[in-house]
Amino acid sequence: MLFARGFRRAMFGRPFERNLMFDILGSCKAYRPNGEIPAADAFAGDLCLSIGVFDGVHKGHRKVLSVLKDEGVKAHAKTAVLTFSKNPKDSFYADSQMEIMNVKQKSDVIFSVGIDYFIVLCFTDEIKRMSGRVFLDGLFAERVVRLVIGRDFKCGNPSQPMSACDISKEYGNRIVIVDDVVCDGKKISSTILRGIIRDKGGLSDEDMRKYVV
Repeated sequence: MLFARGFRRAMFGRPFERNLMFDILGSCKAYRPNGEIPAADAFAGDLCLSIGVFDGVHKGHRKVLSVLKDEGVKAHAKTAVLTFSKNPKDSFYADSQMEIMNVKQKSDVIFSVGIDYFIVLCFTDEIKRMSGRVFLDGLFAERVVRLVIGRDFKCGNPSQPMSACDISKEYGNRIVIVDDVVCDGKKISSTILRGIIRDKGGLSDEDMRKYVV
């Protein structure tokens, strides 16, 4: 069991937080291109992983996915994206995030670029309270050999967040940070896409070419 097994030992010389131990696999659904699989199967071998909401799967996300595939080849490991049943920001802030894509739409795009597994984590109260360090320690206690993240990535409860820089310092060469993709002097982001959709009611062909594909 992910976490339950990994937390039996102290990770990286630190004591673990027993009150936050739980079976994360029970909160996950995992998929291959041909359908759902037991979540444990996705963690059965060495894994290169990326974590994020991936809403809109824009050019910034696609760069992360490209690097993830490259790391999988170098590490002789499967690749996986771990996303969430809902945007974590909705649990912490009053303004909910408009959804650009549903989970099925995200998985279709992510599988189309050659990623092996798509994992959906239910954002439970346990996870909401969890520090970034405890969450990542649990992943690295399993078969995760690389974590590929964007430069603006943050992990953990906002009261105890870890930035991409913090994570890189903590876990060393297991972390690969991917630089932003910029268009018209601005970082391409889901926030930009949401703004365009709100203003124009959708993305034009030109918007898709600039920001998505």
